[in-house]
Amino acid sequence: MKKVLGLMIAFMVLASSVFAISVDEIIGKMKDNQNKIKDMYAETVTIMDMSGFPKPKKGKAPEMKMEQKGKLWVKGEDKSRVELDSPVKQIMVTNGEKLIMINPKTGEKLSQDLKQAKKQNPINFQGGNFGLSKLKEQYNMSVREKGNELAIICEPKNKKEVGVSIEIYIDKDKWLAKEISVKTNEGLMVSNTDIEYQNVSGAWVPKKMNSMANAIFGKMKIKMLFNNIKVNQGIDDKVFKIDD
Repeated sequence: MKKVLGLMIAFMVLASSVFAISVDEIIGKMKDNQNKIKDMYAETVTIMDMSGFPKPKKGKAPEMKMEQKGKLWVKGEDKSRVELDSPVKQIMVTNGEKLIMINPKTGEKLSQDLKQAKKQNPINFQGGNFGLSKLKEQYNMSVREKGNELAIICEPKNKKEVGVSIEIYIDKDKWLAKEISVKTNEGLMVSNTDIEYQNVSGAWVPKKMNSMANAIFGKMKIKMLFNNIKVNQGIDDKVFKIDD
């Protein structure tokens, strides 16, 4: 009887290892959709709720809710352009290595090197393009599978350089990231984002993102809506040109 039980246990362990999915397999399945998105345009509405911020003891309390309207252009994994139309006009362009913010009213420009910023917040989610392969450069990645739950667990290789760990929950039917949780290396929540998708021109692209972020002054809720989405229209690289 013991021998039979031993054989059964060995078979179960072998079967689980045979059917277990690897990080590379998940990334490959997710890239099947990402590879369909060469570029994307969308009109966006972002609603920020800062009611979780503490009220000041003196003076007027800041506006607790703010709505931003704008336009988004994305190309590949590292090119993006955001033009905010309201309440304040602003332009943000990134080419993967550098971010520049432009005040179209005054012409003032501020630039930021993204190399260091990526170490602190390496998640890059733009229009459905999600740089999982690049995360492997900075993270030890493993798979957690429990029942219907499938997640990629990302732990920093060097915690002195990279300040956060990441959990990416996968929709196994569409092979998309449906939830992203970011925590400090001490286990404190930085942000949590739920993502809903729609199919446009044969590719799955985000239609709504709900986030909760722990900011310096308190908790902030962010809802981002994507409208009038267009995929693979051949966006010119000039849209993402950065002039210092």
